[in-house]
Amino acid sequence: MMPFDHEKRIPGRGMWKVFFWWTVCPVAVWLYLKICYRLKTLGAHRIPADGAAIYISNHQSFLDPMALGILVYKRPFFPMVRMSLYDSRFGHWFMTGMEAIPMDRSKGEMGPIKEALNRLKKGHRMIIFPEGTRARDGAMKPFKRGMMLLIKRAKVPVIPLAIDGAFDAWSPAMKYPRLRGRVMCIAGEPIDYEDLIKDGPDAAIERIKREIELLRLEVRAKIRKASKGRLPAPGPGDVPYWERDDQLDEEGEDESEA
Repeated sequence: MMPFDHEKRIPGRGMWKVFFWWTVCPVAVWLYLKICYRLKTLGAHRIPADGAAIYISNHQSFLDPMALGILVYKRPFFPMVRMSLYDSRFGHWFMTGMEAIPMDRSKGEMGPIKEALNRLKKGHRMIIFPEGTRARDGAMKPFKRGMMLLIKRAKVPVIPLAIDGAFDAWSPAMKYPRLRGRVMCIAGEPIDYEDLIKDGPDAAIERIKREIELLRLEVRAKIRKASKGRLPAPGPGDVPYWERDDQLDEEGEDESEA
């Protein structure tokens, strides 16, 4: 599929809108991520070319949506983002142009969920960061159960994505990103909706989370090999979540972020 095939990439969107927001902008982002972080994407061949789907990923940094957007370049996603990202003029312009779905926790989640379902029915794709916020130490945290509401109503395939290296490049504790680092992301095999939910929502959440964690550990090992052990910095992210005892309560304590 060619990047200029706007009807296949984002059904129902005009050619020039798709060309600017989902072709020109990603090329600029790719150059930035490639120059500064040697961005590498893996598994793009696993992403189906047709039909609606929900991407689900771990969340380490503000760099995540940009890097993952390059990974799924041929079938871009619409993000669900927190309202504060609209506060600045640039943020409002950019989020509006990308047609992000704003989430206002004070007004509940049903409005954004309904809008996401409406777009999925049109063949679009959404992305969910079910940890609800960026990782504070680079390690993956418990997934919020709310993601199952969208999955169960949409009844579309789920595609697990994973990213690593982004925490070292721009952790939540850093006001600005480092100018050097290594970031890598990967797509896993799509999971059919019926196969996913056959054993119930708890099993579905655990399955998605485990697959994403395995993918994250895979790219983490590749980054460490490529950097001769320099990156990522040793830390909690080296240990899979099922071997750690520092897992937070699923409800967490931070608001959702893009």
